[in-house]
Amino acid sequence: MTRRPPLSPCWLLALAILSSPLAGQGSRKPLRRPPLEASADTNDAAAYLAMGGRDLEADPKRAMTAYEWALRLDPASADALYGRSVALLIDDNALFNIMMKGPRDEKEAARLRLVDSLRIRAEMLDPFLDPQLDRALYAMARRGTSGYREVDIEASRDYESGRGQSDYQRGLSEWVLGFHRSALRWFGSALDKTRNKAPIHALRGRIFQGQGMSDSALASLRLAVKEYRKADDSSFVFFYEPKSRYLYQIGWVLEALGKATEAKDVYGQALIEDLSFYPAHQRVALVSLAAGDTATALAEFDLASQIGGHDAVLRVQYAYALAGSRRLAEASDQIQRVIAQEPDYADPYLMLARLYEATDMGDLAVTNYKAFLDRSPRTDLQRGYADERVRALSNTVAKSPETP
Repeated sequence: MTRRPPLSPCWLLALAILSSPLAGQGSRKPLRRPPLEASADTNDAAAYLAMGGRDLEADPKRAMTAYEWALRLDPASADALYGRSVALLIDDNALFNIMMKGPRDEKEAARLRLVDSLRIRAEMLDPFLDPQLDRALYAMARRGTSGYREVDIEASRDYESGRGQSDYQRGLSEWVLGFHRSALRWFGSALDKTRNKAPIHALRGRIFQGQGMSDSALASLRLAVKEYRKADDSSFVFFYEPKSRYLYQIGWVLEALGKATEAKDVYGQALIEDLSFYPAHQRVALVSLAAGDTATALAEFDLASQIGGHDAVLRVQYAYALAGSRRLAEASDQIQRVIAQEPDYADPYLMLARLYEATDMGDLAVTNYKAFLDRSPRTDLQRGYADERVRALSNTVAKSPETP
């Protein structure tokens, strides 16, 4: 669940500037929700993530729809983006084989870009995402044609026995299958046999961080940056500079260790490498906001939103920062944009409701509190507050002498 900053007193000033309580709905393409069990919460992204995991191999199309709904309900879900990328590969046998063998030409490379873009977006949200869903891909390779259309037999046999795999590939296999110590050993062996050490150090860093070994993670990730800076190998292609990704991961580890100032410096280094890498702008903004440096936070949020305008969570964060600085018109604009692009996302409606209530626009506040209740999962701790405000405001409106 996204953590909400406290509402600033300046929100009591007003917002007649908000044009509509439910502005912009309908911008998303209609998508039928896959039916859940009778007891399941249809507003809970976790329920759709669980469905996606259950259906991933047997019905990948249904899994893709489940992951898409999880993302609509929770735009911050890295697992939903990642799950959709895996479901795409399982559903498309030709695409799966391109991934296994590597693209032979630009046409095949273009087919992989959607999968790559989904994974990159997922790792922006969670740089240490556990690749456990890739086990379905490994199982698919091992099974060969059993249950799938002409999966590459040679690749299947290699994955079954390890034959033909390098130490690096064995390390990847062990990591995906959840054997982290074994993966570290294979990756350690691979370091002695390759000049392209940066990706291996980075993977070791991810494993160490996943095991709670933050000091080891930092050491490995810093080695990845060092190796990449001196490497001449250009065979690894990313949509954004790998150094930016490694530095971003370092910043996350430092933040987790409570070293916010160091983290901010590292995010700054990531932006030197790639000024368009908007998640680093976003992290600098959040660290600056926590430190009371509102000017830097707003500047960084502005840059991030210009580049990553599709990111609803980013815009919500920016809206809170703007409101805290009494830039209310701009804050409301950010909220309305979120509702326009993500009408199933509950949090923005709660923000609008509180704004309307603060300006004595009780009927509009009630409408938005109800919109929040219609969209939020039963486990959301704000539901009790929203329900209480609906009852209180409804009574106030009913008793008003202006009410017909």
